[in-house]
Amino acid sequence: DWHAKVRTHRLNLLTSLAESLMARPLQPVEYTAIGAALDRSASTAVRPTLPQVVRLLLDPDATAALPPGVSTTAQLVDDGRHVGHALARLVLGDLAGLLDQESTVAFNPTTPMISIDVSRIGEDSPLIPLVMTCTSAWMEAALRDPRGGQRWMVYDEAWKIMRHPPLVRRMETQWRLSRHWGIANVLAVHQWADFDAVGDLGSQTRAQAKSLLAETSTRVIYRQPADQLAQTAAVMGLNRTETELLPTLVLGRGLWRILGSGGPRAFLVQHLLTERELVMFDTDARMFDRRDELG
Repeated sequence: DWHAKVRTHRLNLLTSLAESLMARPLQPVEYTAIGAALDRSASTAVRPTLPQVVRLLLDPDATAALPPGVSTTAQLVDDGRHVGHALARLVLGDLAGLLDQESTVAFNPTTPMISIDVSRIGEDSPLIPLVMTCTSAWMEAALRDPRGGQRWMVYDEAWKIMRHPPLVRRMETQWRLSRHWGIANVLAVHQWADFDAVGDLGSQTRAQAKSLLAETSTRVIYRQPADQLAQTAAVMGLNRTETELLPTLVLGRGLWRILGSGGPRAFLVQHLLTERELVMFDTDARMFDRRDELG
């Protein structure tokens, strides 16, 4: 039912946050402890917040019913001790102040675009994967609403996101359920080597990241350096003519490869931008000294 779906959504979010902070999967007893803290928090608040869950992880209510498999409150405290202290960083520690209150933004399905800008947080901040986890969960909840219409989900600079296993798992879910949710996913990476940087060789995370390509039927390839041609051709299934085109592509021209029941089809497409779009998406502005132009 609806309540079960909401609980699952909240529990998955808490699990992803904890796993990112602890840099490991949760143990079964930790998962049970988080579930117990969430259930107790939800029984006293319409919209539980992270501080409430953390408090109940570290100091459970002795009068509340214990989850199956847990015999005492002391055992529940011990089971959730590590995950409770990990999540406490977002409430009382060095990462507090950003994710520990109710959201101040509501999803508006009538707007043409919603952009999540994390540039002010800092490239190497440990908050990046946590903020992305929360925003992904927030967007998923909105996208599952059948009243939300059809949407594009665009992951720019995706190599940053794919460094974090919990986020890769969420992305894989979005790709596999895209038709059901009425969304189209766009994954922007620099080169195929970005996928090889995900997780360890042979790891589940790397396999999940590469499965995103297998679930993508429209692939747009821009100019590639010579040392990337062989790998790109092998991964994308390019023929000799398509491969030889890649290093010759000019700025804004891409090789579109569309997979369908009748086999792959390829097109050369020149992308056109208006003057306003050129200004908005000019990522080379800081590479040039504008002082001469300004006098």
